[in-house]
Amino acid sequence: LAGNLDLEAAVRRIDAARAAVGIAESDWLPTVDASGGYVRTRPFGIPNVKTQNQWSLGGSVAWELDLFGRIRRSVEAATATLEAEVEDVRGVQVALAAETASAYLELRSLQERLAIARSNVASQAQSQSITAERFRVGMTAGLDPAQADLNLFTTRASIPGLRVGVRRARHRLAVLTGRDPRARDERLAAEGSLPAAPETLMVGIPADL
Repeated sequence: LAGNLDLEAAVRRIDAARAAVGIAESDWLPTVDASGGYVRTRPFGIPNVKTQNQWSLGGSVAWELDLFGRIRRSVEAATATLEAEVEDVRGVQVALAAETASAYLELRSLQERLAIARSNVASQAQSQSITAERFRVGMTAGLDPAQADLNLFTTRASIPGLRVGVRRARHRLAVLTGRDPRARDERLAAEGSLPAAPETLMVGIPADL
């Protein structure tokens, strides 16, 4: 919430809407106009004529009577816009929290799958070695080593895709939180398991609304 740029833009729209309310409310106040002037005249080529100084000052005051409700409706419209912008920020906050939680769960899920794949590679490599030795001494058919090779190569082939998915999830989290995707975040880089889901959620159901 502190670093997301979309949320910051929504908050700035609240500031703009609040300023618009102030502008609309200012129509209730009188309008004062003032003007002033100064002219200095110095004749050229005419002897014995002094320089003349002239000052002028004027002003006016106008106050619009809201007989037909124009100002009142303008203030109401600006206030409604402000309230809409406030609700928009709340909506962005909810969407941002949901997207961040989803990206974090995706990251931990991919990291867990990557750890399982690496563990499977180690066990399948051992199994491949045993199967190849059994085939060499004639204790098994040729299909078994081929199947062991297939299992090992398939698992190894899945690891690059999982690594790409981990990097993509980390970048997605960086964008959502307003951070540089290239920055190292040790908390996210360290492999972790999926968080345990709460037994009960502290939210209501649509019928409560």
